[in-house]
Amino acid sequence: MDQNLEQDRNWDDLKGVLAEDIINKFKEIGPTVYSHQYEFINYCLGQEINQQFPVIALRSQTGSGKTLCFQSLIYQEFKDKHQKISEQKQIKQKDNTMKEVRMLYPYTIVLGQTIYLKQHEENFRRYLPERLKNQNLKFQTFFALTKDNQFQQVKENRIEEADCQVYLCHPSKMLAGLKNRIINVSNLRYLIIDEADQLLEKNEQNQARVETMQLIQFILGQTNNQSYQIIFVSASLKPEDIQIFIKECVQNNVDSSKKVDSRFLKKDEDDIQEIICNIRVIPSIQQQISPYTIVHMYKEAIEQPEQILVDLLKDVFDKFTEAQVMIFFNKKTIVNELVNLFKKSQKLEYIVKNNWIGECTGDTNQMDRETVRKEFKDGKKKILLCTDVLQRGMDFRKVRVIIHYGLPITPAGDFKEESYYQRSGRTGRAKDEGVVVSLLLDDDLKQKRQEKLVESLVKNNSKIQKYDQKQFCNDLAKLLNFNKE
Repeated sequence: MDQNLEQDRNWDDLKGVLAEDIINKFKEIGPTVYSHQYEFINYCLGQEINQQFPVIALRSQTGSGKTLCFQSLIYQEFKDKHQKISEQKQIKQKDNTMKEVRMLYPYTIVLGQTIYLKQHEENFRRYLPERLKNQNLKFQTFFALTKDNQFQQVKENRIEEADCQVYLCHPSKMLAGLKNRIINVSNLRYLIIDEADQLLEKNEQNQARVETMQLIQFILGQTNNQSYQIIFVSASLKPEDIQIFIKECVQNNVDSSKKVDSRFLKKDEDDIQEIICNIRVIPSIQQQISPYTIVHMYKEAIEQPEQILVDLLKDVFDKFTEAQVMIFFNKKTIVNELVNLFKKSQKLEYIVKNNWIGECTGDTNQMDRETVRKEFKDGKKKILLCTDVLQRGMDFRKVRVIIHYGLPITPAGDFKEESYYQRSGRTGRAKDEGVVVSLLLDDDLKQKRQEKLVESLVKNNSKIQKYDQKQFCNDLAKLLNFNKE
C-alpha cells in the first residue's frame, strides 16, 4: 500500500466540521477518509480563512478522491441565501436602451472540460443528503449558450435552461455569461478550477487558459463579495504556477484601473501598492499513482502491433468476460482503423457480436461522448478505445486493464510521463488494483522512450515487468476474483 495513503481517518472524525447527514452519505462510499481529504475538509471548514487564504490548491494523485473534497464544501456551506437561482432584471444595453434578462446567481462554479464535469454532476446528485434536496440545492452541467445568452444543458436529448445554484461548465461558457451580464456573483462561495493543470497549460492553442484568466479577473473586480474562495484542483500543477497565474490576473486588473478584491492587495511602508497572493497548499500524496496497487507490463510490438493487440484482448475476454479495458492511442485516426479491424477479426467475433466496443476521440461530439461514457460506466461496453480526451477525470471503478498502444508523447516526440500516469490512473483508483500493459511500437524503441518509462516507474517504486501471458492472466484472475482455469 502507498505509504502516503496509510494515514486514513474515519468519517466520524469530521463530526462538528461536516453535518451528520453529509457524513452518513459519504460513509456509503467507504468507512474511511484519506488523510489529504481529512486535512482539506477540516482546514477549509474548521476555521475562518477567507481573509488570509482566498486561494487554495489541492494536489493529490489521480484516483485519490479530490472531487469528494470540494463536493463536501459545496454541501456544507449551502445556506438559505444561496437558494436563490435567478430573477428578472432590467439591464442597460450599449445603445442605452433597457432590456429585461434572467439574471443568474451561482453559489458555486466548477470549471473544467465538459466531458469530465458530467460525471461530477452525477456524483453530486448521488450523495446529496435529503435535507439539501428539500432545500432545493441543484447541479447542472452546461454545454452551450442560447442566442439569448441563456445557459443550456442537454438532458435526455432535450435542451433545458439553467435551474440550479451549482454550475459545471467550460470556462468559455461562464465567461460568455459574465460578459453578457446574465451572471451575478454576489452569492458566489466557491470557484473551483478542476483539472487545473490542463485548463492552465501554457501553449498557444489553449484558449481555456485565457478564458479562465478573464473570468477570474471579472470576479476579482466584484469587491462587494469577499467571501468566495478559488480552489485549484490538480494531480500535478505546481503551487508556484498557480501563484504566477493569480498575480497575473490581479496585475491586469490593476493595470486597467479596475477594482480588485482587497485580499489580493496591500500597501508597504512607502504607500506603494503590492500584489499579494497567499496560497494554501494542502499536503498531497506525492506519487502519481499508488505504486503497490498497479502492475506495469511492457511488450515490444514492432511487427503487426494490431494483431498483438487483438491477441491480448482475446486473452482477456476468453477467460474473463466481466473485465473492462481502456486502450489509449496517440492518434484518433488509429482509433478508427482499429475499431474497423476489430469488427472484422474472427478472434474478437464474440466481442463484436455483443456490441462491447466503444470509442471516444476529439472528433466524437459531446452527446456521443456522454453516451459512450455512460455505457462504459454501466458495463454495457467492455472495451473503450480512446485518445487523451479520457485520460483524466473519468472514474470507472470496474476498469482493471489499461493498454497503451504506443507510449504517450510530447509534441517534440519525447516520452510524456504525466500523460502515462494520467492514462494509467484510470485503473487502480482509490486503492483498487489494476494491470497496465504498454505495447512498445517501433518508434518508441527508436526514440528510446521505453528507457524513460522504466526509469520513471523504478523511481516511483512501481511493480514493473516484461509482458508474460501466463503472469498477465494470473494477475487478472486475482483482480477479478476468479479462479485460474
